[in-house]
Parts: sequence; structure tokens; C-alpha cells
Amino acid sequence: MNTIIKTEIGQAYCSGAHHNDSGKVIRCEACGREIVKAKKGKINAKPFGNGFIFTCWSEPHICEDANVEGWTSWKNCRIAQGDIVAGQIVIVIKGRKVPIGIVGEIRWIGEDSYGKVKVGIWSNEEMFFTALSNVEVAK
Repeated sequence: MNTIIKTEIGQAYCSGAHHNDSGKVIRCEACGREIVKAKKGKINAKPFGNGFIFTCWSEPHICEDANVEGWTSWKNCRIAQGDIVAGQIVIVIKGRKVPIGIVGEIRWIGEDSYGKVKVGIWSNEEMFFTALSNVEVAK
């Protein structure tokens, strides 16, 4: 089975006093840093204990060129090894809820409530969700 780079990492909570803001921690598709997708937008996440925190008054996340180059080369290395990563073009080869033959870009990888790995495929201005086992990398 191919290994996966998951795009969703966990939850983060605002470290400010009297705040209850929270957001999902995701990996930036361009530079690979952990960022929080919060109400305000995308903000840099800070590791804290077993999770992440952020400050809602922080500046928005901006990718640095050095991080983008390193992340891109790492992703290309993983793709060369046969791993599935966000940003790859795939084709749906089986399943019943998504039309077979749909070609699109993986925008999301995660697990459903039963622990099964799913992918979100962006194709024809629409998002399709299916099991990872239902797709293969387009050649």
C-alpha cells in the first residue's frame, strides 16, 4: 500500500486570554509548514505539548522561498518512490459514488470516522470524495 502525506494534522486553539477560537492544523501545500486554518485565515501554528496553539492576532502565513524549494523537492522525491501526495493528478478507476474515469487533482487526504483513507479530488470545478483505493496516479 502506498504511504500518504496527510493534509489535516489536528486541532489548534488560540493561546490568548479569554479566547475560545480554534482551527484545523493543516500543512501548507506550497511550503510544507504547519498552519492553522482559522476564522481569520491561515496563520502559523506553534507546537505545544502534544498539539498546536496559535494566536488569533498573528499575521497571516506567508511562504518563504527556501521552504517552498525544500518542500517541493521532498514531495517530488516521495512521488518518485510511488507515494500519494496532495497535488498529484489521479484518475478514478473504481467505485460507485464518483464516476469512473474522472481525472483531477488531489486537494485533500484524510480518514473517515471508520479509519478508511479518503481523498478529495478537484475536477471540472467540483470536488469529489472517494476512497484512496478507488484512484490511481494518472500517467
